[in-house]
Amino acid sequence: MNSISSSQLDALSCRLAWYLGYKKGYRSRRSSPALEFGTGIHYALEQYYGKKADLIKSFEKWLAERIRELNKVSLDAANELFEMKGLGVGMLEGYLTEYPKDDFDVLATEQFMQRPLPAPKGCPDSDCFVSVRLDGLVRDHQTGRLFSLENKTFSQFSPQFLDLDHQMTAQVFVAQAAAEKIGIEGEVSGVIYNGLRKSLPSSRTKNRMFERIKVYRNQRQIDVFLNRAYWQYIESQKKGFAIYPQPSIPKCNMCDFQPICRSYSLGEDWKFLLRENYDKRKR
Repeated sequence: MNSISSSQLDALSCRLAWYLGYKKGYRSRRSSPALEFGTGIHYALEQYYGKKADLIKSFEKWLAERIRELNKVSLDAANELFEMKGLGVGMLEGYLTEYPKDDFDVLATEQFMQRPLPAPKGCPDSDCFVSVRLDGLVRDHQTGRLFSLENKTFSQFSPQFLDLDHQMTAQVFVAQAAAEKIGIEGEVSGVIYNGLRKSLPSSRTKNRMFERIKVYRNQRQIDVFLNRAYWQYIESQKKGFAIYPQPSIPKCNMCDFQPICRSYSLGEDWKFLLRENYDKRKR
């Protein structure tokens, strides 16, 4: 069964990174402290909303277990992650102070969901599903409407991008099917962006530490996303789909395959680097 996500669609902006990361399934063995840290915050919030667990203790438990795992492969990565403990605890303590009572009821918590990708009118059906990971499905107290919950850690907040973000559009499309499947009444109106800034709360901090914003989606926005997803998927499945790097400073700076791309472009043995530094996940 083929599936496509908004992150995979974005990865297609560089065909080499998409080919290595999604088509072939390679993942770097090198740990990224920033990504590890975000995973820990997500885990703590999942436990807090899904199992009513202690938010701080859940993060500390995850951190201790992950550091033990990293100690076996990279002491530097383990130490870097340990040094972020104070930041994580401080953020979560601030979160509890900011939201002593939530303004929504949690109806379902984090799960991986898929929904068939429909074809535009007059086009052949695809064999593809839109896949998303939902942090939660909630009912807003103020409006009584259903929303997907999106927990985010961020360094810079760009509210102007929320209306354009196809990740949130994909969530609404899939969350509606999820709500119907588990018997929750109502239409999913959008996403509640639940953001935590990667910074310690302080009286000197000028930026908002937390952002909780309702991001609405209408049918036109969903149709635009589905049209994009269909045609990008169809194109990527064509025989002879050309693979090549497409350098971009913002994307290259965050790309796990930057060393491979450099070696590939220089005509060096990039396949050797791939074998030595990356693992191939199972489909």
